[in-house]
Amino acid sequence: MLLNRKYYQELWDKYQNVETLTAKLNDNISILTIKIILDQYKNKKPIHFNFQNSDNSLQKIGQNLFIELANNIFHNEANFPQLKIGDKVKSKNPLRVGTPKPRFLTFTIKRINNDKYVLENSQFSINWERSFSDIVQKFTPITQNAQNDTLIQFGSFFEKLNGKQVHDFTPTYFERKSVFIAPKTFYDSLEVKNKIPTTYFPNPREESNPHETKSIPALPDSIMYFVPKYKVCYDKILQREKKVDTVVVYDTEETELEQIIQDKNRFGFNLIVLTNSIEPVKCSQIPCWNWFNEETDLVNTL
Repeated sequence: MLLNRKYYQELWDKYQNVETLTAKLNDNISILTIKIILDQYKNKKPIHFNFQNSDNSLQKIGQNLFIELANNIFHNEANFPQLKIGDKVKSKNPLRVGTPKPRFLTFTIKRINNDKYVLENSQFSINWERSFSDIVQKFTPITQNAQNDTLIQFGSFFEKLNGKQVHDFTPTYFERKSVFIAPKTFYDSLEVKNKIPTTYFPNPREESNPHETKSIPALPDSIMYFVPKYKVCYDKILQREKKVDTVVVYDTEETELEQIIQDKNRFGFNLIVLTNSIEPVKCSQIPCWNWFNEETDLVNTL
């Protein structure tokens, strides 16, 4: 294969101003690929990247893309909680309640009167009246008790990622989510999922546990959804009218691409495809960048 180095240098230069969040990509082909994907994503255009048998590059790109899409949802789809009687909230800061050390306390909403919420902690016989804005700023909605470090870790993850505080409250509800369709082995490899609220929907035909699981069970909502098969995505997410921003098909379900593209037009989500194949399935409705090994080697020398 005869390659034009000037073409790839110009391609590299073209996408240099596309910002990425993490610095963990240490080879040019992965950096260039993620930047092209993010440029397409920003413009709500679908894209398909295929690597010729390069598992390592594909996995690194997929892991970084998971963080990028999660951060976008965190930035742009955060909602205030719809608090109701019986909901639980946990203080973001330790409170002095007559004990030697301040404690993080969990409260139950007992009554609501216009903008006034009566919070109860039965352990210490506390009844407080707080406004909605006060609760949003000083408490975190939870569905079950959780270690303080878990909630602090979630709250600080995006702050550290962006180098600043993104919101003046800790978002726990999100208008839209993004979905990864990928093997469970990829889900298990995501070290950041304990910091990014993610719901995993299993394939009931292949997995012993048929129930949905959350990476941070105490939080009431998720930023990302993860499924091993497109049918699970269709049945559990799209058919239930959950709003989806982007679907990422990662190294699986290539035979379902035509159906996914049809549903893309129906449900209004964007589509990113990452594959690792000698002969990738191509669809006319989505442009495919098929990186050959010779191209990869050249780009890595730029």
